[in-house]
Amino acid sequence: MKKKILTVVALLVIALGVSAAVIWITCDTCNGTGYKIQYTCIKCSICNGSGTQTNTDGTKSSCMRCQGSGVEHKETRVTCSSCSGRGEKEVQNNTCQ
Repeated sequence: MKKKILTVVALLVIALGVSAAVIWITCDTCNGTGYKIQYTCIKCSICNGSGTQTNTDGTKSSCMRCQGSGVEHKETRVTCSSCSGRGEKEVQNNTCQ
């Protein structure tokens, strides 16, 4: 689909006699989302890093959130450095002859 759109745009640019055009394509680094997902490990908020939790009857068991590891993974969206968060990039060297 992208190639067809770019071909149509290129043909219109040539037909109109424009010497240069700005053509944007979907960023291949972030797949058009504008961000990348970054994971970091943080201390579990339920068991406070111990890996165990106390049940209502007083017994201890593995923490339900972290499965006993004491850490949970925090997901953070980081702006894509390739497209500066736009989700698309300008095609370079796009002058028409």
